[in-house]
Amino acid sequence: MNDLKYKGYVGSADVDYEDDVLCGKLLFIKDLVTYEAETPQGLKQAFQEAVDDYLADCAEQGVDPDEPFKGSFNVRVSSDLHRKLALCARAKGKAMNEYIGDVLKCHDEIGDNGQVRPRVEHKFVVISSPSEKRMAASSAKGQVVSKQENGKSSWYVSESTNAIN
Repeated sequence: MNDLKYKGYVGSADVDYEDDVLCGKLLFIKDLVTYEAETPQGLKQAFQEAVDDYLADCAEQGVDPDEPFKGSFNVRVSSDLHRKLALCARAKGKAMNEYIGDVLKCHDEIGDNGQVRPRVEHKFVVISSPSEKRMAASSAKGQVVSKQENGKSSWYVSESTNAIN
């Protein structure tokens, strides 16, 4: 993605083949702010100047500039999904907005290809005798680890698994 970023604003970088120029506009705001240039470096400069001009014009007119990403947006879902989410939020003792925020935080677990990234968890199996150690070593998916505590030897298997809740 070739988006431009400056002072919290995001701008597009496009090619206008008809006029043979690079162009763009500020994204995620209601106001229309555009810019254009002949080179990529010129477009970056034009974008930054457009942001600065927009902020200066708003200040001069005594209005607050529109800000992207205010933390609020509308999402349309099916009534069935709405009901399920509302029931889950209630069961967890959370307001719907708080619960949806928690659900959306899982977005970080989604890769660029749209697939859920596996999370690695460790499962420990305690082994109490040397014979169990030998059996675990031969069948373990993980690693048998020895531990000395209070003069006694004990072992456990550290087994890494891919798990997604």
